[in-house]
Formats: sequence, structure tokens, C-alpha cells
Amino acid sequence: MRSAREHDVEQAPSARRAVLVVDDHPANLLAIREVLAPTGLEVSCVGSGEEALRAVLARDFAVILLDLRMAPMTGLDTARLLRSRDRLRHTPLGFVT
Repeated sequence: MRSAREHDVEQAPSARRAVLVVDDHPANLLAIREVLAPTGLEVSCVGSGEEALRAVLARDFAVILLDLRMAPMTGLDTARLLRSRDRLRHTPLGFVT
């Protein structure tokens, strides 16, 4: 039998290999996508915190990488909003700058 915590963080099989990258500079998105390409992970890239919030409504991600220095919504602002959702409370967040 699974514990309550295991049930809370259980994801669809496709989500286990999905990464969301959030950065307002297209060159940075391209660079991160290229670095992650050999891993076989499914990398989705968006250019703002607002786009990230829409992306997580559409599907689950194993990890979300956020640029700290975006405008108008910073990576920390986006992280706070992501953490406010029960479904995303245990999704790992990484910060890049």
C-alpha cells in the first residue's frame, strides 16, 4: 500500500520525463534545451512566468527550471504561485540566472 505522500506526488508516466524551462531570453531557452537534449527528457520552454502558469495547467512536469531575473513576474514570484497550488507543492523547482 502506498503512503499518502507517494500518492500526492504520483505523476503520469510522461510527466516523469518532462521538464519545463522558464526564461525570458530565447537564447537561454535554446542553450538549456541543447544541454538537456542528450538526456532524452522532454523539454518544454516558455518565455514568462505567466506562460509557465498556463503550461502547468495543461500538463504535469517532473521538474521546473525558472530564471530568477524575469520581468514583470520574477522566477521567485512564479515559484510562489506554483507552490500555492496543491498539485505542484512537491514538484521540484530549480533556479537559473
